[in-house]
Amino acid sequence: MPDRIIAITGNRNLSEADIAIISAEMWLLVSDSSVKKVYFGGARGADDVALVQAFEQRHEWLFPKLVLVVPNKVKHQPRETHDHAIMADEVVELGLPITPQDFYAAYMSRNRYMVDRATEVVAFWSGDKDSGTYKTMEYAKAKGLPVHHVKIEGKDK
Repeated sequence: MPDRIIAITGNRNLSEADIAIISAEMWLLVSDSSVKKVYFGGARGADDVALVQAFEQRHEWLFPKLVLVVPNKVKHQPRETHDHAIMADEVVELGLPITPQDFYAAYMSRNRYMVDRATEVVAFWSGDKDSGTYKTMEYAKAKGLPVHHVKIEGKDK
């Protein structure tokens, strides 16, 4: 099986059931020896929960590399990201300004960065087409990447 590089995307506000779903999915990914690298966006919600679950569940003999990608600097991310950044094997700080004037384009740039380096996307998505998760999924599909949609209840608003 060829090496897999996964980009994680997902909604922000999660239920307890969503956290359990994400945990189970991350177990499958970190237990698969073909998964060599996993990218996480560092946002509150699915991104952060997925990073923590991947870190806690990966095995020494498989050990996919965990990469945290943030649009600006870790210090500009939510508290959860500050606390969990140490779990990543690599942190990429894109240094992009996060401003409402450009409709927070830095977040989409971060998502594109991850997708551009991935072989597939795992999306923890509630079905809201007015979300960054949906836009990231569409970007990946336009690039011809497979997108695995994991249904959750969480919302971005």
